[in-house]
Amino acid sequence: MYVTLSTLASVFGVITALHETTTFDKYNQGITDMTIFINLIPLNTTKIKFNENSISHVNRSVFQNLPYLNVIKLEKNLVSSIDDWAFSGTPTLTTIGLTNNKLQVIRRRMFSGLPKLNFLFLMKNQISMIEDESFKV
Repeated sequence: MYVTLSTLASVFGVITALHETTTFDKYNQGITDMTIFINLIPLNTTKIKFNENSISHVNRSVFQNLPYLNVIKLEKNLVSSIDDWAFSGTPTLTTIGLTNNKLQVIRRRMFSGLPKLNFLFLMKNQISMIEDESFKV
C-alpha cells in the first residue's frame, strides 16, 4: 500500500485544524445580555471575550456545551451576579477573567464544576463576602 503526498497533506491538514484556536470576541459593543449569542458561539471555540460591555449578569445557559473552551474574559463590565454552575459546561476551562466588575458576593457554587480552572481574576470588584467552600475543588 502506498501513501501519496496528497493523502498525507489532507491528514495533517485535519490534525492542524483540530489544534487551531477559535476566539469569539465581542469587545466593546454595548452588549447587556450574552444569552442572545448562545447559538452563535461555535462549538470549537477556545476563547470567549466580552470585555468592556455592559453585562450585569452571567447566565448559566451561555457557556454550556463548549467542550474546548479554555478562556472566558468578562473584564470591565457591570457583572454583579453569576448563576450557580454558570461555567460548568466547559470541562477544559482554565481561565476566567472578571476583573473590574461589580461583584460583591462569591457564592459556594458560582465556580463549581471546573476541574481544570487555574486562574480566576477578580481584582477591582466590590467583594465583601465569600461563602465557605467557594473555591473547593
